[in-house]
Amino acid sequence: MNTYVYFHIGEELWQPELLTRSILKCDPSAQIIQLSNSKTGKVRGVSVRINTEDREEGLMFSRLNSFRELKLDRPAIYLDTDMLVLEPIVAADCLGGKKIAMCKRIFQTDWIFNPAIRGLDFSEYKGMTLASVYPYLACATVTRSNQEWAAMVDILKSRDKKFYKWYGDQEALRIYYDRFPADVAHLPEDVYACLPEELDPNKLPAIIHFKGAGRKLLMERYSREILGL
Repeated sequence: MNTYVYFHIGEELWQPELLTRSILKCDPSAQIIQLSNSKTGKVRGVSVRINTEDREEGLMFSRLNSFRELKLDRPAIYLDTDMLVLEPIVAADCLGGKKIAMCKRIFQTDWIFNPAIRGLDFSEYKGMTLASVYPYLACATVTRSNQEWAAMVDILKSRDKKFYKWYGDQEALRIYYDRFPADVAHLPEDVYACLPEELDPNKLPAIIHFKGAGRKLLMERYSREILGL
């Protein structure tokens, strides 16, 4: 049985519902774990919904900490909710004997990082490319157990608290890789988080990622056209 985990906060559930339906369409026996606060409803189709406490530190800290507090002792994939899964994800195969598999950035690698976002100042990365600042995306991550999440929470605690609010997950992934490169397997973005405009109709990816407000508008249409949901 393959295990999928996601963190979702908010009243709107259509994105995690589409993600859940896509998983069950291609992997009917999957275990799907929803982590949400008490104000967020249960997504239809999930195996279990677990309450995670709101943390004042910020959304990124809450997300990583919820994965840590889940204390899952087996391999699983942890996903963003703006995604559609097109084929079963076998976490142990993704790891290939490593402790963690990170989604390696493939697209937009030479774009210049925006150092001012959501009222926060990331000027230490001004003028740098996305690939050099955040070579790993946090939208699809496979871990062997919760120990890897515990390590990344510890990393985040060592950083400026602005990262608790934004970019903290990608910050923790990059630093984890820098410290423990031998423990990391790679999941290429074009397979495990492919942007809709980059799809090859003759060779569909394992996961499509509708990152950003504009792409999210396409998620429902693609779920119908590709998965028949």
